[in-house]
Amino acid sequence: MTTKNNSQVSVEDNLQISREDLGHQRRGANGMSHHLFLIHATTEELVVRDVKKLMWANEDKTFRLELDGIAGFAVFVDDVLLLQSDFYAVERYYRQDAQNFYLYLKDKMQEMLEIQQKQ
Repeated sequence: MTTKNNSQVSVEDNLQISREDLGHQRRGANGMSHHLFLIHATTEELVVRDVKKLMWANEDKTFRLELDGIAGFAVFVDDVLLLQSDFYAVERYYRQDAQNFYLYLKDKMQEMLEIQQKQ
């Protein structure tokens, strides 16, 4: 992990995550079962989890997740904006079903790939 100004940047496989450093953040789901993870995870952890799942399904692409340090985030694929949203929207998806946000990301990815193929 590298630090630049007041933000932290970490690179895992082909996913780069940049996070503004706003002090203490809860980190509690390590080592818990999947069910307990979903109950106790922060919304940020859920977003990272679902972006990683999308990354693993599209290993030929480079993903970047930018977290604004408050509640907003943006997901880029090969430096093209895939989604700009906030944690409140993610929480609404998770209230419906644990897979809904991932399925939404997957649909956005499919739309982006179709647009790129037409060009």
